[in-house]
Amino acid sequence: MTQRFGDSFPEEIQQQFITSQMVPGTVFRLHCDFTTPPKLKRVVLVACEPDHLFLIINTNIPRIVQRDSNRAQCQLPLLAANCAYLDHDSWLDCSDVVQIGEGEVSQQLVGNLGGILGGIDAQTMQQIVQLVSLSNLISPIQLKAIQKGLMP
Repeated sequence: MTQRFGDSFPEEIQQQFITSQMVPGTVFRLHCDFTTPPKLKRVVLVACEPDHLFLIINTNIPRIVQRDSNRAQCQLPLLAANCAYLDHDSWLDCSDVVQIGEGEVSQQLVGNLGGILGGIDAQTMQQIVQLVSLSNLISPIQLKAIQKGLMP
């Protein structure tokens, strides 16, 4: 973890900055306990109300997803050449969402503002909305929240 200039700011200032970045479309690098094994993952915030919902960026499409035709059709290719927040070409899994509380995100980012990686573009937002609507794992309430978050 590289120390960044902002990491030395008082915690209150860092918290304010983190809160300002908690908007749909922002890409974060967070430690994810829900993966096997737990590890740092890039995630995209897609909704803030009523819950903070995230989609996971994967280097490769997991085998379990490849074997499920519904989930497989919900994978969005992301090219590193077009995404400053990526080191290499990846896939955004639009088949399921993960709920991570704002407090958990803030706790991970205080002292590590480099975990705020940037944002997705408007075209990617539109593609996400199209793909999540195909998923049989995303509830109607979650779908509405994502649509509201990415296409206000």
